[in-house]
Amino acid sequence: MKKTHYRADRCLLCGSGKLELALPMVPTPIGNDYLPGPKQPQECYSLTLLLCRECGNGQIEDVVNPELLFRSYTYSTSSSLGLREHFRAYAEDLLKRVGKTTDALAVDIGSNDGSLLRAFRDQGLRVLGVDPAVEIAKRATDEGLPTVGDFFSSKLAKELRDRHGLARIVTANNVFAHSDQLPDMADG
Repeated sequence: MKKTHYRADRCLLCGSGKLELALPMVPTPIGNDYLPGPKQPQECYSLTLLLCRECGNGQIEDVVNPELLFRSYTYSTSSSLGLREHFRAYAEDLLKRVGKTTDALAVDIGSNDGSLLRAFRDQGLRVLGVDPAVEIAKRATDEGLPTVGDFFSSKLAKELRDRHGLARIVTANNVFAHSDQLPDMADG
């Protein structure tokens, strides 16, 4: 997808054309896409929510090019004290459920600055992040939280498994909501 966006006319999950208007919304600029000065024009995209009548998937009408959305993404999870605490408790809860294994691998897809990875690392796990925001991924890696600066896919998943072994824990928080490649991500 080279253009800025396309209008989804099929379900991004099952491929059905049976999409129905669920919630009309006003077109909006990209969030966290700050402008250098006032009153500069920004492209707006539909946030109208569509519902697939075949599988129940809810999706936004305009699918924005992920390169535009995420390669230069600026938001860092660690800027929110509440999220850092949430991820610490979340990691502890997951480890109670799956059992803490020495040197197990935890992979976080859409890992941002590695806040969740840090919580897993603090519990003694090996960690690996995947995030398309190249600068944020680099900063996380520089802080000892290895992060691949790319979009997650089934191809990348195979490469990571071959290179790092099987993961004991795989997380993907608020990631599927931002992709038009749902089946491939799930396969990964």
